[in-house]
Amino acid sequence: MQLRNKFPGSLSVLILLLCAGTLGAAEPGTPTGPAKNRVAGPLPTSLPWGADIRDRIPRFAPDRLLVKFRPGTAASEMGRLHRKNAAKPLREIPGIGVHVLQVPKGSVRKMQARYQANPNVDYAEPDYYRVLVIPDEGNDPGPDVGGDYCRQGIL
Repeated sequence: MQLRNKFPGSLSVLILLLCAGTLGAAEPGTPTGPAKNRVAGPLPTSLPWGADIRDRIPRFAPDRLLVKFRPGTAASEMGRLHRKNAAKPLREIPGIGVHVLQVPKGSVRKMQARYQANPNVDYAEPDYYRVLVIPDEGNDPGPDVGGDYCRQGIL
């Protein structure tokens, strides 16, 4: 406790010096730690980690279609079009008037073309998935890959 009062911030300075030592200790491109944990050369700007996961995620729901009818389209006309295409209305998105339809699985593109061909339809599109974050914990390089880990805390 007395050391803490005698040397305020000494722990912060020690950590800063340890990290700074890893930043300028070696020539550029020279590994400073165990070779088994090093990446040869600089890290690429776009890493291929998890690319196979992104390729396997479907872009849209296989059995849903979003349809916006033109203003003034009669409900009977909408119902007739749904029955003709074997589509089941699930709900309407409030505020924008878009109808969410359930269509036979795997027929989204075909149904999109059919609805789009109708003059009462403003637009029809698949119910696209919006992936915000793709978890990639298994491929994270971690702090021992390069000397940049300490630099994050300094900058």
